[in-house]
Amino acid sequence: MWQFTPFAILYLGGMLISWATAAYAWRFRPARGAAPAALLLVFTGIWALGYLLGYFNTEMPWKMVMLRVEYLGIAGTVALWPIFVLAYTPLSRYLNRRTIIALLTVPVVMWILVLFVNQHELVYQSYTLGEANGLIVTEKVYGVGFWFWVVYNYGMIVVGSIVLLVSALRAPALYQGQTTTLIGAALIPFVGNILYISGLNPIAPYDPSALLFLASGIMLVYGITRFKLLDIMPVAHDLVVHNVSDGVLVLDEQNRIVDINPSACASLKLKAEAVVGKPLDEALAAYKHIWEPFTEGPVEAEITLPDNRVFDLRVSPLRHRSGRVSGRVVLLHDVTARKETEAALARAKEEAENASRAKSAFLANISHELRTPLSAIMGYTNLMLNGIYGPLTDNQRGRLERLEQNAEHLQALIEHVLDLSKIEAGKMELEVLAFDGDDLLDSVRATIDPLMEKQRNNFTVEQKSPVGEIVSDKAKLRQVLINLLSNAAKFTEEGSITLTVERENGSVRFAIKDTGIGMDEEQKAKIFEPFTQADISTTRQYGGTGLGLTITRHFVEMMHGSIDVTSVPGEGTTFVVMVPHHLPDEAPKA
Repeated sequence: MWQFTPFAILYLGGMLISWATAAYAWRFRPARGAAPAALLLVFTGIWALGYLLGYFNTEMPWKMVMLRVEYLGIAGTVALWPIFVLAYTPLSRYLNRRTIIALLTVPVVMWILVLFVNQHELVYQSYTLGEANGLIVTEKVYGVGFWFWVVYNYGMIVVGSIVLLVSALRAPALYQGQTTTLIGAALIPFVGNILYISGLNPIAPYDPSALLFLASGIMLVYGITRFKLLDIMPVAHDLVVHNVSDGVLVLDEQNRIVDINPSACASLKLKAEAVVGKPLDEALAAYKHIWEPFTEGPVEAEITLPDNRVFDLRVSPLRHRSGRVSGRVVLLHDVTARKETEAALARAKEEAENASRAKSAFLANISHELRTPLSAIMGYTNLMLNGIYGPLTDNQRGRLERLEQNAEHLQALIEHVLDLSKIEAGKMELEVLAFDGDDLLDSVRATIDPLMEKQRNNFTVEQKSPVGEIVSDKAKLRQVLINLLSNAAKFTEEGSITLTVERENGSVRFAIKDTGIGMDEEQKAKIFEPFTQADISTTRQYGGTGLGLTITRHFVEMMHGSIDVTSVPGEGTTFVVMVPHHLPDEAPKA
């Protein structure tokens, strides 16, 4: 038989509010604390359900069944409260399987005792029906187990509330509303239970504990919606904000400092307790001239403090879901070391460029100074070889020919040094003109044929397609081909050298293939470096300045082209040059 009063509606409301809030909290997983909070609210709803169905029924067997349901809710609530507190606060590191088992032990034992309450007197010494205010109620005489349970229950609530309170005191004002809401929601049923057990119950014979779940549920809903209870947690604040290496300041709508992390304190030489709660202008008065232009966000800037430390500054607004600005977060990233490194690199680069220009100028001056006497040496040598100064013996002619060869080598070196110095000084320019490709090939062949014959090489030119008119720097393109062919002839003896020419996708492709000594991968890697040849023995045997290929590469790049090399030791080398068929008039300097 059922008995009804308006209080039944309030208990029903407490149960429904608990379960609705549990469903809402469950949506915030996997945020820390969301799952324990949802389960805790499920069990508070079971507590209210058991009390509702037991209290408003007059049959003792039914009341005993609902007592077990009610205690299932009580045991689950008491077990999950400390688990939630650990998950929600910085003490989450202690939340492991062993801790959870320990926290479940007493509630599980208590519920088992209630399951068999008729077979012992540990929980209730007696449990009988009585009458109060016209209602059939149970009259209980508590046993020692019940009082142990009460002490344990209250102890868990008090300890959990203290942990939350400490967490609230450590947290900035921006987060304190969350923890205060939690403590209030926990203490409301706790106070009601004390009044019920102590006999000071203002709504006797009803138990206010389960009834006050309605108020707790409403408070939790308010905390979740108003303070984002399960969105921004003290755990996240401690682990992220307080441990991040960048400086972080949180400002409210009035530009008061509500939080500052240790990195910001160290960077600005401040103490948190001295500045939290103060306006930014007052707390950072020494830096007012620096901060003033950047107090309105969003801002990204670079600032320099009086001690010459440099920081990247970012100011971003904090907004409610409605879009209203509720504060600002200021981030400070120390870039002093990076700036010093960049400045050192810039100085080193400038010094290297100055040294390179000085070297190039020195080489150019020396080369010019050597040209005049060298021209005289070569001129007189040529006159003597032609018999202008009388007949020569075979021995004299051989010595003069050797002198002429060395003079020609020195002249080539001087020309290469002058070209390289112009390139490095940025003074080498292109002369873009239209010219006939076939005439270029004829000129190159006429120049290179004597060297090919001297080395007894078979030299052929293959034109796979008509070259036609080319718009580029004829002199530099000619020099590129002569350098590569001379290089091939120098390292090939009694072999074959082929120059293949064809038009390809708006470019002209020149491939110089020889059957000479070839190169390995290490030699190929440095072949375009200045004053570099395959090795010392190669230089000694074949001669050369070590600058020809370096200049060749620069000339090709100036003409917007590319140069590649493939080689096999002992089998030969192939250089492939690609240059645009029509070079733009606005061509860069070297």
